[in-house]
Amino acid sequence: MKRREFFNLGTIGLSAMVASSLTYAQSEIKNTGNRIDNSTDMETKIFTSEVKESLSFLQISDSHISCDNESDTEYLPYSKRMGGGTVTKNRIDFFDQLLKKAKEEKTDFIALTGDIINYPSATAVQTVWDRLKQSEIPFLYTAGNHDWHYEGMEGTEEELRQEWIEKRLKPLYQGVNPMYSSILLKGVNIVCIDNSTYQINEQQLEFYKEQRSKTEPIVLLMHIPLYMFSLNIFSCGHPDWGEKTDPYYKIERRPPWSKEGCTKTTKQFVQEVWTTPQLLGVFSGHKHQARTIFSHNGGIQHIAAPALDGQYRLVQINNITQNY
Repeated sequence: MKRREFFNLGTIGLSAMVASSLTYAQSEIKNTGNRIDNSTDMETKIFTSEVKESLSFLQISDSHISCDNESDTEYLPYSKRMGGGTVTKNRIDFFDQLLKKAKEEKTDFIALTGDIINYPSATAVQTVWDRLKQSEIPFLYTAGNHDWHYEGMEGTEEELRQEWIEKRLKPLYQGVNPMYSSILLKGVNIVCIDNSTYQINEQQLEFYKEQRSKTEPIVLLMHIPLYMFSLNIFSCGHPDWGEKTDPYYKIERRPPWSKEGCTKTTKQFVQEVWTTPQLLGVFSGHKHQARTIFSHNGGIQHIAAPALDGQYRLVQINNITQNY
């Protein structure tokens, strides 16, 4: 992918911006004083004074892998629409290519931001696990709504999520709390929050408050994008989210979204995130379309394109004084 020059939006005139419009047509650039964010569909470069050494990771989201064998046959009534009984070899091949990409780029870790598999089959989880371990690259995982969902299976989303985390997905968490976790890497606090039901519970909210009270810059990994003014209703914390705006519950054979809409804790969480001064960015997936969006409070959200056709987001975080 072609590298582009970085520039300070606050120091150029209108004529220079017009002259640069074609060059930067595929790029989103944000200058927030001590931080510059430059993004294309599959690459993000962040320059900030808040880090002393460079950190990089490859985000993989929405690979939607299905690869059942005889052991998964009993779950076919719940998996048939999303590919039960078939092998999506091309998606596995793409997943392998992305792991190779991460190794070639010498990334510090891989960020798996949900819907890595189509449903929690034992074969799919084992396939992903084996490939990740063989890559020898550290990885972090947070679930998407498909990872734990067998369509038509009885139970609430919260119940089914907990059931299939315990039965199948647990190895991918590598011992951390599946609902929320954090790890400090090269001076950056990498925070994972599971919002795969579109909602945030009280424990997750308190955990994030604890993280934002620290001094280190934060990278937040989630599956479903957080609400922003420029996003449609299918986001976490949107004020119109609810049963009336849920078009897919019959197709996905699940309970409709809540009649009451978003919980109070979910709305509080979104406010907490977008008012975090040391937030470097939110990295999500789910929408199957690459986007970079700026919040009215100055926060930045990067949505990854789907790995099911080989797309990704390569993120590099650098010290602004040493590299810019």
